[in-house]
Amino acid sequence: MATRVADAVDEAWHRNGSGGGHEVPVGVAATLSLLQPDDRPAFANQVAAMTPRAYWYQSRAAWTEIVRARTDLVDAISPMISWLFDEPDEPLRERVKATADAALAAGLLDLYKPELRHDADLLGRLLAVLKTRTEAKVNAQVYTPPDIADVFVSLTVDAVKPGQAICEPTVGTGSFFRATAKLLRQRSLDPASMIWVGADIDELALAVTGVNSMFWGLGHQVILYHGDTLARADWVEVAFKRRHHVLRLASEVRAARRIFDLM
Repeated sequence: MATRVADAVDEAWHRNGSGGGHEVPVGVAATLSLLQPDDRPAFANQVAAMTPRAYWYQSRAAWTEIVRARTDLVDAISPMISWLFDEPDEPLRERVKATADAALAAGLLDLYKPELRHDADLLGRLLAVLKTRTEAKVNAQVYTPPDIADVFVSLTVDAVKPGQAICEPTVGTGSFFRATAKLLRQRSLDPASMIWVGADIDELALAVTGVNSMFWGLGHQVILYHGDTLARADWVEVAFKRRHHVLRLASEVRAARRIFDLM
């Protein structure tokens, strides 16, 4: 089903206009995936009835709440969602809305039912489809199918303990994180008890990993680094320092807002 939804999003995005980065259709799919409505048919009807402008601002409001709740991921996921906080022209709003409608019609919400969301990897598949269309094969996103990732992890991951770091220097969109989390659950371990450290030179792929970490229940110890790990031997240390800096800034902003509210 993930392939069907990814193809529908890709087709709708390109049918309704030209240009624009991959971050927009990926962000559209991520927004719908994260909303998790209790009544999926009613939600799909509600979205269908929205104007492009209303849908845009609804999406922006949703991400505002998500960012407030997960300030630890802001740095990583911003390449996927920063466009939502610009003021677009009407054609882009219409294109975004048409893409959202196509995603829902193809069954996106069914991929993220509570019992399925830990194993869903729509965003990784979608990014691969988008890049295959527009980029040379040498630059195309390498997408690891879930079944292959599952087999690889089952053969390579030995005994692990809560608090242990799972490190992936070429994390891509997180396929091996998902497979490792699945294996941990099979062993009665909570993935949120681990520390997940990943890096990639593709900032949009890294953003997908950040969003996927929320679907997969990886917890709040997800540290992501954008850059070439071969050129930076201390990338893990740099990633931890960067995360600490972002969290400190967020704390200062919240404190300043509380003071402002008292004035």
